[in-house]
Amino acid sequence: MYLLAVICLTAFFVVLQIQVVVVPKLEQFNESMVNQLPAVTIEKGVLSIDKPTPYTIIEPKSGKAFITFDTRSKPMGIEESKSTLLITKDAIFSFTGSEHKNTSLNEISHGPGEKLQEEKSNHYLATDLRRYDLAPIDHFAIDAVSTQQIMHSFFHGLGLGLFVILVPCGFIFCLLQTLLYALIGKMFCSMSAVELSYSTLVRLCSVALTPALLLDSLQKVAVVQLPGWTLISIVLTLGYLYFGIIANRSEKVESTPPDTIVSS
Repeated sequence: MYLLAVICLTAFFVVLQIQVVVVPKLEQFNESMVNQLPAVTIEKGVLSIDKPTPYTIIEPKSGKAFITFDTRSKPMGIEESKSTLLITKDAIFSFTGSEHKNTSLNEISHGPGEKLQEEKSNHYLATDLRRYDLAPIDHFAIDAVSTQQIMHSFFHGLGLGLFVILVPCGFIFCLLQTLLYALIGKMFCSMSAVELSYSTLVRLCSVALTPALLLDSLQKVAVVQLPGWTLISIVLTLGYLYFGIIANRSEKVESTPPDTIVSS
C-alpha cells in the first residue's frame, strides 16, 4: 500500500505537468491545423470535400504541406504534392521516405540506365508508399467543428487517462523491482550478519525506492534527464536498502540487555 501511494503521488505530478503545460500547446497546434480542415464526406467509398481541389493543409510551424486533398479524376502523385498524406477520392496515400529518396524518385526519367532506375523507383514505392482504400467505408462525414469537439474532449480527459495507465503499470514495474532488490538485500544481510525475513526486506525495498521515484518524477516534470540516471537510481536504492539493513542490526545490538553479574 505504501508503494502504491508513492506511485500515485509521482504519477500525479507527471500527469499534472502534462495537463497544465503540454496540453495547452497541443490544443493550440491542433486548433491551427483543424481550422484548415474542410468538410469531408465519404459515400460508398468515394470521398468529396467542400473545397476546390487540390487543397492542402499546411503545418503551422514548419510551413510544409501536411495533407493534400485531390479528388480529381486524375489526381497528382504524392511526390508532386510534397505532403505526408495525399487523399484522393478513393484512397489515402502515406509517404514516409526521406528527401534523398524523393530526389531518387524525381530522377527516374533522366540519364542512362533508365531500366535500373525504374527498378529502384519501384523499391522505394514498395517500401515507403502505402495505400489505404476507402472502398470499405460506406458512409463517413466530418468537418472542422466536429473534429474540434472530439479533440477538445480527448485533451480534456488526457490527464485522467494517463493517470489510469501510469499507476498500475508503474506499480507492477516497481513491485518487480522490490522483489529483485529484496534478493540483493538477502546478500546484504549475509554480509552484515543481520537476520531479516524476505517479506521484511520487500517492505524495506519499498521505502528504499522512494527517493529514486520522487527524483525521477521531478525530472519528468522539469523535462530534464540526468546522465546515467538508471545507474544512479539503482545505486541510490541499493544504498538506502543497505542503510536500512544496517539500521536494523544496530537496533538489535542496542536492544540486547547487557550480561548481568550474579553475586553469591
